[in-house]
Amino acid sequence: MKKYKVLLIASVLIIAITAFYFYTTKNESKSVAEKTWTLKTIKIDEGWGYAIYQNDMLTIKQNRIPAIPANTPFVSKESAQKVGEIVLQKIKGHKIPSISKQELQNLGIIDSLFQPIPQN
Repeated sequence: MKKYKVLLIASVLIIAITAFYFYTTKNESKSVAEKTWTLKTIKIDEGWGYAIYQNDMLTIKQNRIPAIPANTPFVSKESAQKVGEIVLQKIKGHKIPSISKQELQNLGIIDSLFQPIPQN
């Protein structure tokens, strides 16, 4: 009899834990799908930056070109927009929203010496 009680309690716990896991996973997925992401370029004194909003709440504000040692703003609205779009894609894809020097070079934002490339 005692063996059956232990087995019954263990079964109930396993079912409860499994149900809780699926419930929280489902709600987490639903909340991610309900999030609205917005990218806006922003004019700053020396150049451009971008801001990413989640449901109208500022989540990321980037006034400088990331990944390079200099504290340099984007030289154009278009370059800030390009990088912001990559970051936003990563966020939506549940990836770490970081930008590498190689990505900046591939986008034509910086040169091989990590200097900003003037945009036309």
